[in-house]
Amino acid sequence: MVKRLVRLADHVFRLSLPLGDGKVNSYLFEGTKGYTVVDTGVNDEATRREWQQLIDNGMIIEKVVITHGHPDHIGLAKWFRQEVGVPIIYSKIGCERMKKYHEQWQQLSEDDHTPYAFNVKYDGPEVSAKQFYRHMGGSFLEPDQLYGHRDKIMLGDQEYEVIWTPGHASDHFCFWNAELRILLSADMVFADTAPMVPCWTEEDKSPLEEYFRSLDQIRDYPAELVLPGHEHIIHDLDQRIRDVRNAHHFRMQQLLGMMDKEGKTAGQLCRELYGHRHTSTQELLEFYTALSRLMYLQQEGFADSYVHNDRVYFRKI
Repeated sequence: MVKRLVRLADHVFRLSLPLGDGKVNSYLFEGTKGYTVVDTGVNDEATRREWQQLIDNGMIIEKVVITHGHPDHIGLAKWFRQEVGVPIIYSKIGCERMKKYHEQWQQLSEDDHTPYAFNVKYDGPEVSAKQFYRHMGGSFLEPDQLYGHRDKIMLGDQEYEVIWTPGHASDHFCFWNAELRILLSADMVFADTAPMVPCWTEEDKSPLEEYFRSLDQIRDYPAELVLPGHEHIIHDLDQRIRDVRNAHHFRMQQLLGMMDKEGKTAGQLCRELYGHRHTSTQELLEFYTALSRLMYLQQEGFADSYVHNDRVYFRKI
């Protein structure tokens, strides 16, 4: 076994996988037929090597379950099916949306130059439409089994309830076991930081509103062990939800303080807030998260927007 495989409860283990400068958590639920893997990590050589070492040491994997379609959670699903020969279980919502993005990416296979219009409209970092849709749909595969909200799913030999928790991603799901009081929260809540809640497309009307509703939903579960997609495990879910809400509201107050009567684009506000300290990927994530907060402020009546020269400008009311 690799050294990062950590027992968290009876039959529940965490595998911390490489992700840039950080880690992404995969969870393994032991059962009589083998292990259920929840989330795979990214599709890169280092991550494949971690899994291959486990398999070479005798681990039997029964199936893979995906919580949502971000590349650090679904990235190795194809590898598991093709190289390990195990079924992939994914949400119906996620499958349909990722399939659409995958088809859009394929249509742009010869086009490396057309900019992603959404970023242009909101004055975001430059990215091509092909690059964007590859990120959103490049990991697509037809699942062997689909699940939906309030379905029951077996993780190992234990039955978990499926809870739809959109916000961080439109296809984000948590898994809850009332008897064990275990909540697999994936990217809904972290122990030390606030998960990003991005606005990626025109379809994403107010992801932050959805996210706050999802937080209210999981807050009602008397979880004693919360298993997040990143960082370490959580024991006080209610406190972490309060902290995460406060972190988002703090950033929104900063954005309001930067606005003026003439208005500023989401790109301008994001650059003022974060500067240019980060990698291009981090810059994109910060932009989409700032835009999500601006959409929420507008919906709640703290700001409005107008269009000038095909760019959207936000201003405080």
